Amino acid sequence: MENDFKLFKFSILATLIFLYGCNKPSVLEGEITQLKVEGFDQWIVTDEVTPKFSWQPITKISEKKVIGYELLVADNKTDLENNNGNLLELTVTKIENGPWFYFDASKLPSRTVALWRVRAVLEDDSRGWWSETFHFEIGLKNNSDWTGKWIGMQPELRQKSAPWFRNSFEINKTVTKARLYVCGLGMHESWLNGKKIGNDLLQPAQTDYNIRSFYVAHDVSKLINQGQNTLGFWLGDGFYNQDKVWGTNGLSYGQPKVLAQLEITFDDGSTSIVSTDENWLCKSSAITASNVYAGENYNANLYDPLWAKNQNDISNWKPVNIETVPGKTLVAQQLPPCRITDTVTVKEIKQLHPNTWIFDFGQNLVGWAKMKIDATPNTKITIRFAEDKLSTGALNFATSGVRATKVIQTDTYITKGEGEEIWEPRFTYHGFRFAEVTISNGELKNKTPTKDLLQGMVVHTDMTITGEFSSSDDTLNQIFDMAHWTQSGGVLGIPMDCPVRERCGWTGDAHLTVPYTMYRFDAASMWRKYTTDIATTAQVSAPMLCFGDEFGERTRQIKKSGIPTMVAPGKRFIGEGSPDWGSAIAFIPWDIYVHTGDIRSLKEHYSSIKQWTEHLQGISTKGIVYSGMGDWCKPIINNPEEKTEREIYGKITPMLSSACYYRSARITADAAQLIGNKEDYLYFDKLASDIRTAFTKAFYGKDRLLIPDQTINAIAVDWDILAPEHQAKAAENLNQQVIDTGYHFETGVFGMPSLWPVLGKFGYHETIWKALQNEKAPSFKHLMSKGATTFWEVWPTENENLDYYKQSMSHPFQAAFVSWFYEGLAGIKPNSKLTGYRLIDLEPQIIPELEWVKCRFSSPMGVIESSWNQNKSTLTWQVEIPAGAEARLRVPGKLIKIQKDSKEFKVETNKITDAQGIGEKLTLNAGKYLITSNLK
Repeated sequence: MENDFKLFKFSILATLIFLYGCNKPSVLEGEITQLKVEGFDQWIVTDEVTPKFSWQPITKISEKKVIGYELLVADNKTDLENNNGNLLELTVTKIENGPWFYFDASKLPSRTVALWRVRAVLEDDSRGWWSETFHFEIGLKNNSDWTGKWIGMQPELRQKSAPWFRNSFEINKTVTKARLYVCGLGMHESWLNGKKIGNDLLQPAQTDYNIRSFYVAHDVSKLINQGQNTLGFWLGDGFYNQDKVWGTNGLSYGQPKVLAQLEITFDDGSTSIVSTDENWLCKSSAITASNVYAGENYNANLYDPLWAKNQNDISNWKPVNIETVPGKTLVAQQLPPCRITDTVTVKEIKQLHPNTWIFDFGQNLVGWAKMKIDATPNTKITIRFAEDKLSTGALNFATSGVRATKVIQTDTYITKGEGEEIWEPRFTYHGFRFAEVTISNGELKNKTPTKDLLQGMVVHTDMTITGEFSSSDDTLNQIFDMAHWTQSGGVLGIPMDCPVRERCGWTGDAHLTVPYTMYRFDAASMWRKYTTDIATTAQVSAPMLCFGDEFGERTRQIKKSGIPTMVAPGKRFIGEGSPDWGSAIAFIPWDIYVHTGDIRSLKEHYSSIKQWTEHLQGISTKGIVYSGMGDWCKPIINNPEEKTEREIYGKITPMLSSACYYRSARITADAAQLIGNKEDYLYFDKLASDIRTAFTKAFYGKDRLLIPDQTINAIAVDWDILAPEHQAKAAENLNQQVIDTGYHFETGVFGMPSLWPVLGKFGYHETIWKALQNEKAPSFKHLMSKGATTFWEVWPTENENLDYYKQSMSHPFQAAFVSWFYEGLAGIKPNSKLTGYRLIDLEPQIIPELEWVKCRFSSPMGVIESSWNQNKSTLTWQVEIPAGAEARLRVPGKLIKIQKDSKEFKVETNKITDAQGIGEKLTLNAGKYLITSNLK
C-alpha cells in the first residue's frame, strides 16, 4: 500500500512537471531578459579588459520591490547551474547603480569561455528567476596567439581585382567547437564550403592600420563537414589600399592581405588549427576593380562557383605571397558591423538617351543598388550614382565632390547571359538618390528596363534604434525623418562627414553629433571606438598645418605626438586639430559618460584629454584662443558685400575657440575628479573658472555680446560659460536676433544644437515655432521645398542661380540639433550628477501651436517615456521612469493630479515661476504616471 502511494505521488509529480514543461511561458515572472555584452545581444568575442554586461531592468516581482541584481560567471554550464562562479562568485549590485556590470576579465587568458546570468534581488532578500545564459569568449589577446602568416597576392597577378584565397582541409572526427578568427584588409568576406559566413558587410571597420586593425570572430561549429572542407576569403581594397582619391599612393597602407586561423575542438578533446600560410592559393575574382569612392567593376563570366568549395582542378590557382605585418596589434571588433538594414524601391524611371535611363529612388540613401537583370551575353551595364540631377534630367555629380575626388560613383556589370542574374557590389558603397543606367554591347531581353531592375540597399553600421519621436506637426516629423536618414547613412565603421565626397572622420563633425546619436541609437560602442581612433591618429608627429596663438594663424610645422588631427582615422590628417575640431578628444568621452554612465573612455583617454587642454592653454592669450576654424556652414541671409562663407563665419572664431577651450578645461577637471586625481582637479577647475572670467570680460559688454552673433549667445548659455545672472539677458539677445532676421537662424553647425534649447529654456516658444515654420530661406521648409530628404551641408538660398549650396546633400553635422527633440520638446535629459539616466531631468518645452508629442527612449536604465498632449488649457503628460532611476520633473502650469498605474498618486511639489511661466517641480521614482495640469 505504501509503495502504491509513493507511485501515485511520483505519477502526479511527473504529470505536473510535464504540464509545466509544455506550458512554460517564454519569459517567467521576474525573469530578467535582453542580456548583452558590450551592447551585443548574442555570442561575441571580446578583448575588453572590463566588458560591460547589461540587461532589461525590472521593478518588482509579485508586488515585492526589486532592490538589486545578482550575477554569476562561470567557464562551464555545470558550474553555472550549480551557482559555482569560478570566474565571478555570486555578486550583488544595487538597482540604483544601473542594470549593468563591468566584469573584470583582465586576468583571463585568451579563448576563455565565459557564461553568465543574472537574477533580481527582492526587498525581503529573496531572489527572482535566473535569466537565460549569455555566452561570450575572450579573444586572442596577444600577437603570439596568432599562429598563421599574413598572405596576399602578387600585385602583377592581381592588377586591380578583388582576390580570392582558399585552402582545403580534412576532418575525420566529430567537431564540438570551431572558431574562425580573421583580419582581412582592407575589407573581406569569409566563406566556408561555398557559403558566405554571416551577413556582415564591409568588414572590418576602418582604423589606423599601422597601429591597430580589427579582427572578427565567427562561430562555425555547425558549418564544418566530415571529410574535405574548403575555407576561402574574398578581399577588397577598402580604406587599407585606397589609392584613387586624396592622393594616389600617400593614403594606401599596402596591397590587400589576410591573416586567419580556424581553431577546431573535437569530441575527444583534441584540437586542430587551420591558419593562413604559404600553402594557401590565390586567384583573381570576378570583381576586376573596387574602390570605396569610385565603385566596383564585375564580370560575371569570371565568377568561379567552386572558388570556396572542394574541387579537384586547382591548376589555375597561384601560390600566395607572404606579406609583412601591417601594424602593431590586432583587436577584436566591438562595434556593430555594417549590414543591410532596409531597402528602397524605385519610384520613377525616365529615359535620358537611347540606352540610358534615370532611376529615382525618392530618397537620398547610403548603400548600393541591387540589380536583377536578364540580358544577352557580355552586355555591359554601367550604373552611375548621384544625389541630385540637373534641369535637363541628367545627373548632377557636383554634390558628390567630383571636382575634388576626380571620380564618379560608378558600378559596372558584364552579364553572363544565361538567364536572370542578380548582383550587388561587395566592397564599395554610394550616397545617392538617383542612378543612371546605361546598357551597352548588348541588350535587355525585355528591351526596356522596369522599376524592379534596381533595388536600393540601405547599408550602415547596424546600431539599434533606441529613441522614437513623433508629433502633431508634419514639419517636425519630416525633420526627424531627415535626421535619421542623414545620421544613419553617415556611419559606416566611422562617423563620416558625409558618405559621398570625403567619407572621412572629421573630428569636429563627429563630436557635434554625439548627443543626437546617443538618443536615436545604441551608439556607445561606435563612439568608444572612434575616440580611440582620434587618439591613435594623434600619435603621428610630422610636418603639417598647425594652429598658432593669433587670429587666422596656421603655419606648417611638426605636430606634437598626442595632439589630435582634423581627420581620424587614416592618413588624410588635413593638419593639426583646430581648437573647435580637436576638442572632440574631450567632448566625445564626456558625452559617452553622461549618456551611459560608462567611464571607461574617460579613464583610457584622460592623458590625451589633459594634453589637449594644456595645448589650448599654450596657444591662448590671457584665457582667449584666437585661432580656429569658426562656426562652419552658417546660412547666408543677407550678403550684399558678397563675402565668402569663411569671412562670414570666421569673425567669431576667437569666441568659439575660447568656448571650446573652456569646455575642454571643465571636462578635464571633472574627469580628474572622477578618477580620483585631486591635484589635476584643483588645477583644471581653477583654469576653467579663469577662462570663464576671461571670456565674459573679452566678449560681453554691459548685458550684451560685443559682436552680435546667434551662435555665441546660444553656446555661452548652453555650455554654461556665462554666469547664471547673465544668461537670461544673453537668451533675450538671442531671441531678438532671430526676430530681427525675420525668424531665421544664422547659426552654423556649432550654434544650431544650442540655439533651440536656449530659446526653449527661456520660454521663447513663439520664436521657435515661427522659425520652424518659416518658408523662406534659410529654413527647414525651404530646404524641404527643394526636395531634400536628408540634411545638406550648406543651406540653400532664395537665389535659384546660386549653385554654391549644391555641395554634399547628406551631412550629419547639420542634423545634430535634433537632440533637442528629445531633450527639449520631450524634455528627457540625463543629469550629469548621476549619469547614464540614473537621475533624469524631465522638463518638456510646451509650444502652444504643437498639439502633442510622443517620445519613447530605451536608455541604459530602461525605457523612458515623455509624451504629452494639450487640449485648450489642459496638459496631459504620460511619463515612464525605469527601475532604479529617479526623475526630477518640471510640470508646466498648475498641477491638477497625478496617477500612478491608474491610481491617484500624491507627491510633494514645489511651485515655481521661471522663464517658461508657472510650473511645479517634483521628484518621482520608477513607474508609469499620468500627469494632468492646467497651463493657464
